[in-house]
Amino acid sequence: MAQKIWIDNGTNVDATWGRHIAYSFDNITWQTLNKEMLGVECKVLKANTASALVNTAPVYEIILRQASAPNVPAPLKFDLTLVQNQPGWTNNIAGLNQAIADITEWLGEADCCDTMVADIGDIKVSLSTELRTHNYVNTTTSGTIPAGTLRGSVLNHGSSAGVWNGVSLPRGVSIPWGDIFSRDTYDEIDYDATGTRFLIEYTT
Repeated sequence: MAQKIWIDNGTNVDATWGRHIAYSFDNITWQTLNKEMLGVECKVLKANTASALVNTAPVYEIILRQASAPNVPAPLKFDLTLVQNQPGWTNNIAGLNQAIADITEWLGEADCCDTMVADIGDIKVSLSTELRTHNYVNTTTSGTIPAGTLRGSVLNHGSSAGVWNGVSLPRGVSIPWGDIFSRDTYDEIDYDATGTRFLIEYTT
């Protein structure tokens, strides 16, 4: 079972702990980490999923790591769901932002994690399920595949060459287009199947 955690600026626990962050797993015995050796990171532990059989809520994790030794195991990391004494550190992006703002203030550093938090928001969105539409076109005329497709293919099923995206597409030839980096989408694609037949399928 995961441990609950109490965490605070050192001086809020002991006036002599000005150079430390204090934490406890029972709110009785406190331990410290030297601020001069720490950096703060954050990540999502669980992404959204469409399955009703698993927990769909993401869990946000704070990592306090030695800034000068990023490959050394982190001396302290914890889920926001386990924090007992920081009511603003809720298990969502707002709570994550608040936790990072508080910790970086404790460390006496500039807010180094703005970009990281924005990235986490992007990751959460990209891993969330979305309803997609499969489109099918059987055509002997000209037209345009609208911008925003994720993937698809075209087959020249006719008796002569046609034009696909400004390039001749011989009869019997198929061209697929697939997923690209970071779920970017494709621009519109013009085609001309006059005198032949194009079978086109694409996902938006």
